[in-house]
Amino acid sequence: MSDTDDYGPMEGFGFRSNVGVAFQQTQTGRDRSRDGTTRYQSVTYQPGIRFDIEPFYNVTDWFSVGVESAFIYNQIHSIQSGNDTEYSRSPDIGSGALYQVPILANVRFQFPSDGPFRGFCGDYSTVSAGGRNFTNYQWNYAFQLVAGFSYNVAPGLDLETSFKTLCTPNPVGQANTDGSLSGDGQVNAAYSYAAEVGLVWRF
Repeated sequence: MSDTDDYGPMEGFGFRSNVGVAFQQTQTGRDRSRDGTTRYQSVTYQPGIRFDIEPFYNVTDWFSVGVESAFIYNQIHSIQSGNDTEYSRSPDIGSGALYQVPILANVRFQFPSDGPFRGFCGDYSTVSAGGRNFTNYQWNYAFQLVAGFSYNVAPGLDLETSFKTLCTPNPVGQANTDGSLSGDGQVNAAYSYAAEVGLVWRF
């Protein structure tokens, strides 16, 4: 395609679906034990998977708003607490994992082009539910930045690739190696990175 004559609707409703690999940055923090001493902890994760769906509305050909929901899953590789390290499938943590379910209100800016390629960037802010599968879940504030490219393959249909950074600035709750949560724990900001591909339908 050499121009936008067959690009399809430039304004109106649409639907986006993406899937890709997710990388959870090592989470670090500290926890006060029962005897009053402070232990420093870190949790390392294996690469995981992320699914996204997003209904959106193109206000113009360069600006859209939408609501995105995602599921992010990363299995725990190891938990270090003080001088002790426990690995996945050990008696203490078993096959523990971190899951996140962000619900994101987003604003996206797309760069108009006369060709099939279009770049975009966006800013998302929301609350998200997350937790390890040996603890209860917690609600957290989070925000996300996204950038990528789309390619128009048919009128009203785009192939898309994107890179996303999800940040939880102040995660709620800390998991101890025995699976309990400490109210005295403090966890540093958590970051999840994802590289995704997907399809976009414009109606």
